[in-house]
Amino acid sequence: MYKPVTISSSAMIKLLAMHLRNGLLDAKEFGKWCSRKKVDFIKTRAVLHNTGVDGKQKELQRLLYMLKQEYHEQVVTAIKNNLIHFQEELQGLKNSGVEFLGYVRKSPGCNDDTRIRLLQQMVQQLYKRSRVNKVYVSPICKSNDRLSTRDLPRPTRLLKKTDRHPWLMSR
Repeated sequence: MYKPVTISSSAMIKLLAMHLRNGLLDAKEFGKWCSRKKVDFIKTRAVLHNTGVDGKQKELQRLLYMLKQEYHEQVVTAIKNNLIHFQEELQGLKNSGVEFLGYVRKSPGCNDDTRIRLLQQMVQQLYKRSRVNKVYVSPICKSNDRLSTRDLPRPTRLLKKTDRHPWLMSR
């Protein structure tokens, strides 16, 4: 199902170009992005290989195991259908009276406008993908905070900046 491939960052970018935003088409920026996102591609050991015809050009390459081409369409179809089946199952439960509550949280660190925008995006994804009825939002908390102490004290400055109550958003 997988085959070993020795590949450079620039070759990886060419392979993924149709799926990358423009800022990531540069090898250096792609490497930084992979490192920030903890992509395992960067963690594998890099080996210097001669790439030019004259043997003078060198490039770092990494050994990866890539899905064989004959499986690509099957995997893409399975990924697309998985969400559809998941949503159909959720809709069946909702039709039988089950209500779904979603939860999003944002760690401390970014400015209020960015925080509100990111929280709203997460909330919208829960409505769109998971078909939740309501979403509970913890606007500023760490993942290891106790549930009983999250949102205490209430971040009132965020309340003033939102047109909706930031702790419970429903459609």
